[in-house]
Amino acid sequence: MERKEFDIWRLPTLCLWMVFLAAGLFPDATFEHLRMLGRVVPQHALVNSPFILTLLLSGFLGVFGWYQCGQVGRPQPEAQDKGLHLTIIGLVAFLPIDFASLLSVHANPLIQHQLLIYAGGFAKLACWIYVLLIVLRYYLIGDEEAFSRAGSAWNESSNEPHDKPHPDSNSTL
Repeated sequence: MERKEFDIWRLPTLCLWMVFLAAGLFPDATFEHLRMLGRVVPQHALVNSPFILTLLLSGFLGVFGWYQCGQVGRPQPEAQDKGLHLTIIGLVAFLPIDFASLLSVHANPLIQHQLLIYAGGFAKLACWIYVLLIVLRYYLIGDEEAFSRAGSAWNESSNEPHDKPHPDSNSTL
C-alpha cells in the first residue's frame, strides 16, 4: 500500500470548512452577526434575508463536490449529478431554522403541524450531519473519493459496468 504525503493545508482547510458548516447550521444568527459587524442597518441592506447564506453555502458545496468528482476521474455527467445532489442537500442542511422554537412546538394544537415542524428540523440536522461526515472523511481520513462516493438520487447506475448495450440501441442480439 502506497503511503501518501502529508499535506500541511488539510488542517487549516478543515478548520475553514468547520466555520462554513457552523455558519450553515445557524445561518440566521450568522447573517445578523455579519450585518452587525458590518454596521449595516436593515433599511440600507442590499439583502435582508439569511437565505442568501443558504444559497451561497449550498452552491459552494455543489461546485466543490462537482470539482472533486472531476479530480478523481468520474465522468462529467456523473460529476454534475453529484454536484447537483450535494447542492440540494446543502439547501436543506443550511436552511434557517430556529432550533429554540422547536422546544415550543408542543403548544401548537394541530399534531400535523407539530410533526411537519419536527420533520423539517430533523431533515436539516440529518443533511447537515451528512455533509459534515463527507467533509471529515475527505480531510481527516484523506479519502480523495469522499465526494464522488456520496450518494446521488439520479445516477445510481454509474457503479454498474458500462459495456452493456442500451435497451433502445439498434444493436442486434
